[in-house]
Amino acid sequence: MMAVLNLYKNGQLVLIKEGRVQDKKCIFENIIYDKDNNILIREDDNIKYELNFESESATIILKEQDYVLNLNLKVLDKDLNNSYHKINYNIESEDVISNSLEIYF
Repeated sequence: MMAVLNLYKNGQLVLIKEGRVQDKKCIFENIIYDKDNNILIREDDNIKYELNFESESATIILKEQDYVLNLNLKVLDKDLNNSYHKINYNIESEDVISNSLEIYF
């Protein structure tokens, strides 16, 4: 089954990825979205981002430095159904970034 991920930052579309659904997870190369638990993980050799929309937590792990950074994540709005998840959220670092995640499956 195919899946599509769209990511918007401050209203601008910044990422579109096609992927597949496998074992209730949407897999887009190095991005995995767990649709049952509403967790998005993006990982490569140097860094791992985990956004947990249920517990409203964001964690960034810098692997080489073995450093963990926790950021404030605030879910503003969620529209979740069997074929589509849309989550509007803010991540607070030095500036507040408004994001919108859309996943079709």
